[in-house]
Amino acid sequence: HRVGFEMGEQEDSVLCEMPEHYIMELVLSWLPMESVHNFCSVSKEMNDMLNSSRFVSLWATHSNKNPFLVLCTKQPLKHCNVAYSFSTHTWFKFPKPPNTLTVYYRGSAAGLVLLEMSSNNVGIHETGLCVCNPLTRTLLKLPPIRKPTVEMAWIVGGKDRESYKVVAWENDQMIQIYDSCTRSWSDGDELPCQVFDMNLHRDMVASKGIIFFMKGHRRGVYCIKEEAPLEVSLVQLPEAVQDEKRSWCRMVSCGSRTILAGSPVGKIRNGPYVLKDVVIWELGDDYSWKNIASMPRDLLDDFRPCSFRCDCVGVGDNVCFVNQTLNQMVVEVVVCNVRDGRWEWICSYRRPHELNAWPEPKPDWIGEIVAFEARPDIKLPDAY
Repeated sequence: HRVGFEMGEQEDSVLCEMPEHYIMELVLSWLPMESVHNFCSVSKEMNDMLNSSRFVSLWATHSNKNPFLVLCTKQPLKHCNVAYSFSTHTWFKFPKPPNTLTVYYRGSAAGLVLLEMSSNNVGIHETGLCVCNPLTRTLLKLPPIRKPTVEMAWIVGGKDRESYKVVAWENDQMIQIYDSCTRSWSDGDELPCQVFDMNLHRDMVASKGIIFFMKGHRRGVYCIKEEAPLEVSLVQLPEAVQDEKRSWCRMVSCGSRTILAGSPVGKIRNGPYVLKDVVIWELGDDYSWKNIASMPRDLLDDFRPCSFRCDCVGVGDNVCFVNQTLNQMVVEVVVCNVRDGRWEWICSYRRPHELNAWPEPKPDWIGEIVAFEARPDIKLPDAY
């Protein structure tokens, strides 16, 4: 019915003349990604159809392009990833990366995630970077870089939907760039000496040809223009979050916007440190911070995010605050849409009861939170 409604009467008459399996493909191509993923387990025939190039092309044309909020586990052998769909307002199990001892998510772009994987093979400890598409369960192990020690790595989209780049910093601050078009690493510029104390693996945004890093000990934000030679500027943080010991803040991107979310912290009597006054700022073209939203007091009192269990990520136009309860059993998410300033508490996610069986101390469940854009049309060389 939905297909007929969307296509109109003229196309509906054509639909009746199509073979039955074509109609099935067309109907299923309107479903959100989490539903398609569930249908794959119905039967081998259904799985083959939903992984065919014809269906993938249909789905990519019709599907909602809203990215997902994904809660990623560091221990794929023990836990599962889960994702939230802003289209269907539901949580669903998200495909895992390859089975390895430990996985670190270094970012997501162009329908891919960048992973730093660690494994033990016959007593030999190995690490490496790879890009992965969880939807097609395919990956590409990147060739080794010049030095084995990677201080920071992240992935960015290329000039078209089929390309991407992986940017890595080594411990000597030399930039290495992997280009999917050439399938090789190349040397970039060396980081200026004044950025040696930047925060690693987090609080990094690339937007409008500029890379933003949080300076160590919360003293400001570095703005590095992607030009030769590298031009570096330092922007002070809003006064409310300049004291690292008395405040909490995260820097994220929402589309082309560079966003800073922060709050002073205070200790509850006989309880943890919580966020007291959550504010969202946007960095303007003149490198000044503009206050664009504040979490309503009644919502903040109910949410009560703990400073050491709360994280933040930009998903489309949404700034998502993710808070784990102290017993790690419930994940609560509050969202602010930076386009219209609307706040919303989306449905909480409760861990499956079987995870209670783990002996103390319980392993960390959530390693990273990322925004993921579904691209089922991208398949990498190696299946897993």
